[in-house]
Amino acid sequence: MGILDNMPSDAVKVFTGIGLIFCVVTLMIIIALIFSSIHDAIRHSKWKHQYKRRFDKPPLAKCYCKDCEHHNWNSDVCHAHEGWHTADDWFCWAATPRPFYKELDRRSRFPDEEKL
Repeated sequence: MGILDNMPSDAVKVFTGIGLIFCVVTLMIIIALIFSSIHDAIRHSKWKHQYKRRFDKPPLAKCYCKDCEHHNWNSDVCHAHEGWHTADDWFCWAATPRPFYKELDRRSRFPDEEKL
């Protein structure tokens, strides 16, 4: 004698349907959590790779803002970009090295040229 023997058959069908729906929803939630954790792991590994490699490629600028022809050392204002205030360690897409730094760069690249 079980509990279901005394219940009407309609009530058994209702509770069976509720249990089946609950199991399906629970299974769908578990599958969604698994896919979400796999997606997060992939995103984290890509982020970690980008974080490790962030200094591999140098910037496209030719010099720092402080070494640019357009930078005013006294006021830290860039005259190439309508008076932007710039820091010493910034780069710019329109950087033009000062002639002094161009000469130093040339000497550092070709040190034997001066001996000739």
